[in-house]
Amino acid sequence: MKITANRYLIPIMSGIILLAVCLQLIWLDQLFKKQNQLVQEELEQVVNKASREAMYNNLLGDKKGNGDYRQFFLSPRWINLKTAFDAITDSEVNRYLNSSFASSAFRDSVVVNIHLQVYSGNTAVNHAAMARSSPKQVSPEMLAIDQRSVLKMDSTVKVLLKQADLNVEAYYGAFRYRNNDEQIKYSVNNPVTHPAYRSRKYSYDLRSKNKYELIVPGLDSLVLWRMRIYICSAFVLILLIGFACYYILKSIANKQLYAEAKAAFTSNMSHELKTPLAIIEVALDSITRYNLLAKPEKLNNYLEISKTELQRLKQMIDKALRLDDIDKGNIKLHQELYDVQQCLTLVVASMSVQVINKNATITYKPSAEPCFVSGDPVHLTNVFYNLIENALKYGQTGVHIEVDCTCNADRVRVSIKDNGPGIEAIYHDKIFDRFFRIPGADDKPHVEGSGLGLNYVKQIVEMHGGSVNVQSEKGKGSKFMVYLPVFKQL
Repeated sequence: MKITANRYLIPIMSGIILLAVCLQLIWLDQLFKKQNQLVQEELEQVVNKASREAMYNNLLGDKKGNGDYRQFFLSPRWINLKTAFDAITDSEVNRYLNSSFASSAFRDSVVVNIHLQVYSGNTAVNHAAMARSSPKQVSPEMLAIDQRSVLKMDSTVKVLLKQADLNVEAYYGAFRYRNNDEQIKYSVNNPVTHPAYRSRKYSYDLRSKNKYELIVPGLDSLVLWRMRIYICSAFVLILLIGFACYYILKSIANKQLYAEAKAAFTSNMSHELKTPLAIIEVALDSITRYNLLAKPEKLNNYLEISKTELQRLKQMIDKALRLDDIDKGNIKLHQELYDVQQCLTLVVASMSVQVINKNATITYKPSAEPCFVSGDPVHLTNVFYNLIENALKYGQTGVHIEVDCTCNADRVRVSIKDNGPGIEAIYHDKIFDRFFRIPGADDKPHVEGSGLGLNYVKQIVEMHGGSVNVQSEKGKGSKFMVYLPVFKQL
């Protein structure tokens, strides 16, 4: 029996899986970019919020707890004013600009002074030249104050990052401005050449022109962690598609195998039915042609041949009908106390003629203890008959068969072992399928079969609450084992 598959199915299924993988990768790539952008926006919001808090704290000092002050200095109006002042002092026109910022806190008020002086003409040029030639020196005291301010700013950023569940490795850069002109980086707590994210430069104290910048070396781990559910769902989807394609291919292959096995069964059954009919036809024709009524001995011989073949024909028809009844649920087991060892003795004895014709030997090793089960005598007898008959049928001439029966408190085990050609491991499960015959078995001389026997054995044993399995290697014989629950009296 040759199993073939549609040559287009495997490429089509492979293409479907490949397409699913590509679509999922494209979707995940787009999602990764979107998540990366969202993370950067969240980081920017954190730094912006930290900047507002830092400027508010530096501006008001010990009066920052006042609700009215907080309401104003964190309001959009003040933020817009601060942003405008910050942008002006940081723009390209600041070479023509002199600016200052000062604040004073009193018992009942806070005074903020913002001074802007814009130069024009030669005055602006001279101012820019003077700023470049004589840079304003920063006192050690102011530098220390600024260092503390930037560390507080960075601490606030870290707290807000944790609150926002932005678990990233982060560093900062601090910048100062010389005479409102040249930007000089004077502090970076970790040199990162190509970071994944740099925030805008934010002021953290309007009394100075210093800026804070958040630096994040990598965002991939955070983005992938946020995408973990999507990645897992994509992986599961691909697995499901792959499993579905595999299941479809396997189902089609099994159906094709079943169809080919059924076709082979029809052919084999036709041949097996024709053989006894042909023998009977020849026997009856010989009786009439040679007037064997006058030769009682030969007549009796031909009648016995016809009777044997009719019995064989009946068994084949019964075998097919029994399986059909099982499928329709028409089989009803007539269970009673059944002596397994007595049944095996009778089956072995009934096959003595076939054993002699095959030049075979059969030995039966009964258990020392009685082995009883609750079973249907007719069907269980057929089970053991089928297994021993298969050992004779598929074994080579001179095959040796060992029948063994043992039992314990829970179950009875019947073992039928032969030294025949054996069965390859890939067929151990398939041989119990209906219509299945091992490829090449049909080519062996004088081996006839329908592919129904072992399927019948399996179903009847399972209907009795038992199991059947096989141990076999090619060229080393086969061993079939039937397990049945032992009879227990209530």
